[in-house]
Amino acid sequence: MIDISCFNKNPWLGLPKNAPFILSDDSQVLKDRGVNPDNLNWKLELLPVPYLGNPNKAKVVVLCLNPGYNKILDERAYFKDKYYFRESLESLKFTSHTPFYCLDTKFDYSGGYLWWTRLLKPLIKDFGLKVMSEKLMCLQYIGYHSITFREPPCILPSQKFTFYLLEQAIKENKTIVIMRSKKLWIRSVPKLGSYPFIELKNYRMPFLTEKNTERGDFQQVINALQG
Repeated sequence: MIDISCFNKNPWLGLPKNAPFILSDDSQVLKDRGVNPDNLNWKLELLPVPYLGNPNKAKVVVLCLNPGYNKILDERAYFKDKYYFRESLESLKFTSHTPFYCLDTKFDYSGGYLWWTRLLKPLIKDFGLKVMSEKLMCLQYIGYHSITFREPPCILPSQKFTFYLLEQAIKENKTIVIMRSKKLWIRSVPKLGSYPFIELKNYRMPFLTEKNTERGDFQQVINALQG
């Protein structure tokens, strides 16, 4: 069981209340490296999404790169929907009403909902949104939104918490699916290299389906969700 209320481990509890939404430790580390965070093309007017789901309830953990950005859909969600903003903020504390809040039908207009329901379509069909929201967790390599991924010049303090969550998932023998960049994840969490993770066949089209996984891997995901 992970102590998700531990302030010493979860840096996102210290996120500024107003934009730009970047942790002061992340910003300082970048500046020490001579990098202006504004030059990384991160959309810091949006709340970060370093993870989705509840680590103590999830049975399947998927690893991605970072949350994307759709100007029309994301600005509508974050700037015009107070409930979406609040759920996103609560998610950083693992207290959102829907653990994997992007699967909440109240947000069926949002980029997150459209993205995840598309990638998880066969699993949602079999298990439903509620079960998927409770038993699935996503970890992002970088928590900040951008149109295209750009690796920072160094490991950020906020990433260390994400890596901690991944190490705990490994310790608890959870089903882990690498949806994007196996190289980055294994380099950052070496324990993952010797773990029996599931790898998608096509990273560019990261659908979690039987066709996009090796033989038997999709059934492993199903078994985990049934547990």
